[in-house]
Amino acid sequence: MSPVDLPQVQSLSIPQKLELVDEIWKSDFTDFAGMEATQEEKDTLDVRWSQFLQNPFPALTINLFEQELIAICT
Repeated sequence: MSPVDLPQVQSLSIPQKLELVDEIWKSDFTDFAGMEATQEEKDTLDVRWSQFLQNPFPALTINLFEQELIAICT
């Protein structure tokens, strides 16, 4: 599903979209302690962390992350 499928979401401002995402997240994921990552997910995170430690330069700065997030939401 994408925002195109929901015209009301498309018309929201970026802050409104972020608030909507936050509300959805809170309503569906209230028990973080009960959410266990699978071994495959843990292995993937271990590989990605190792790659980052070996070469952190491709990682986004917080400013670049925010710019990309804004671009996706608009």
